[in-house]
Amino acid sequence: MGNTDIRNYKIIMRKGIIPKEGGILGVWLSTLIYGVILAVKSSNGLSLSESITLIAALAALPASGLALRSEPGWSRMKYILPITILYLPILYDAWPHSIYYLIAVGALLFGAIIARGLPLILIGGPLIAGIGGALALTSGHQILALLPITYSIMTVAIAGARVSKLYRGLALPSFLGGIGVIIAAAALYEICSIASIVLVLDVGIRLGLYPLGVYDKVSLKLYGFHEAFHSLLVLALVAYCI
Repeated sequence: MGNTDIRNYKIIMRKGIIPKEGGILGVWLSTLIYGVILAVKSSNGLSLSESITLIAALAALPASGLALRSEPGWSRMKYILPITILYLPILYDAWPHSIYYLIAVGALLFGAIIARGLPLILIGGPLIAGIGGALALTSGHQILALLPITYSIMTVAIAGARVSKLYRGLALPSFLGGIGVIIAAAALYEICSIASIVLVLDVGIRLGLYPLGVYDKVSLKLYGFHEAFHSLLVLALVAYCI
């Protein structure tokens, strides 16, 4: 199952502002689609708050690419801060329902500012998934705000394990993310039982395959394409069902 020390795994950052490390591009796209579906279904058109959130969501992708390639501290925070400022009015409007989202994203922001290497990818994926949660908040679906974050904690950790071979070291975040998704699925059952069942089955399959070494039998390129499509399909189905 591999090593356990994720801090010593070196990430080779690619050129360009669109991040490809850890499947972050796939995370961004799947959670963006999730949030847009919720926003579109909530009204006849995008409200001002939803429009601002969507702009911030689009800007988050290049900002995350620039942040990943920057050193910890201010040189990284200067790319994250403008997106954070755009989200403040949205969090205020959704208060107090946004408090749990604020705590989760605040912790991820702090980690993203100081982390290096693989831990930065493991934090950056769930952080950018917060765009879907912000759109859920502005469209009145507060119960769904944390789902993209917990879902991506699981998927990014599994993807990180597949790339780095550090299966034992990444088992805990993979399973904690899965537990978070199951809790969200339980909360969703009364709203849409199909979405709840899909989430539980998805977590069961992903985590069930984890200790069996199945992920290593798939080429990295094929795994990346499958993961992006898989996450998009699951989150889009959940959003459409609500």
